[in-house]
Amino acid sequence: MSFTIREANINDSLVLFDMVKAYHKETNLRKKPFTNSISGFIKDCFEDKSKIFYHIAKYGESIIGYSAFVMSYDVLKGNFLYIKEVYIKPDYRNIGVASFLFTNLVKIAHKENCFLIKCIINRTDDNKVALITKNKFELKDDLILLNIFYDKIELFSGTITSVPLPKVRFAKSYELHDLFGRITELATEINEEQHIDLYKIMKDGFASNPKFKILVTLANDEVVGFVSFYEVYNTYIGKYISVDKVFVSKEYRNQKHSLSLLKELSKYTFNNNFKKIEACITKFDVEKIEQLKEFGIYPYDNLRVAELSNNDFSILLNE
Repeated sequence: MSFTIREANINDSLVLFDMVKAYHKETNLRKKPFTNSISGFIKDCFEDKSKIFYHIAKYGESIIGYSAFVMSYDVLKGNFLYIKEVYIKPDYRNIGVASFLFTNLVKIAHKENCFLIKCIINRTDDNKVALITKNKFELKDDLILLNIFYDKIELFSGTITSVPLPKVRFAKSYELHDLFGRITELATEINEEQHIDLYKIMKDGFASNPKFKILVTLANDEVVGFVSFYEVYNTYIGKYISVDKVFVSKEYRNQKHSLSLLKELSKYTFNNNFKKIEACITKFDVEKIEQLKEFGIYPYDNLRVAELSNNDFSILLNE
């Protein structure tokens, strides 16, 4: 069979919307009804191109599958492509369509200078695990996915503490040197190579249409920690927040800076009608997991991050 792929357009809306509904019916972990409308889908996907991108697979004139992705950001390494959905109509599965869509995503990531491609997968789904493994993705078993949904965000954003919390607000451009110092501290502590310089942080985070946002926590008017995050879109729940990094300098830990950052992020999320906060946490960080459980926030045991490094892009594209 010969397949073709192209970017979806508004004329594909009806067929694409039916496939999106089918995808969410198959993968609905929370057992919640799909409430998006065709008019909302068209607005979100074709009138606001910054949210989510769809590419469709065709066999002849028939649309038989799609991929959906957003462009995301890591303050240590830069751009990455975040796969949100891949769906193939049942009659066209197991004949190479999904791999064809994955190869197209690799081409896009390569063109956009992404350092990796990321997706979230249910590790109990043997077919999907086999698919991403075939396409050289690495399943990150040390990372656990956390989703803090709207009801918990409302509760947490309004939580009153018995002691004053450190001051938190959005980073200002004149604080770039302090902020970059904290980012460098983070890279050193977690032994990660740092690809982003001060100019890149200024260009990507403080422009009129930033790729990410940063809240900072202060001590004596000095930036001592931060949370970086970006806005994501999902056709099932709408817009939400994905956390990139959370960091507080060692000498300021256990002084409620992390709590203050999470509380302020929750306020921003709730006040701007984002539907959830998504974050990853290492399964070995028992203290943080227990702290989150106090607020009714539990990790998804079966959901895992899968990543494809840009070192493997050329291998896949040349196969």
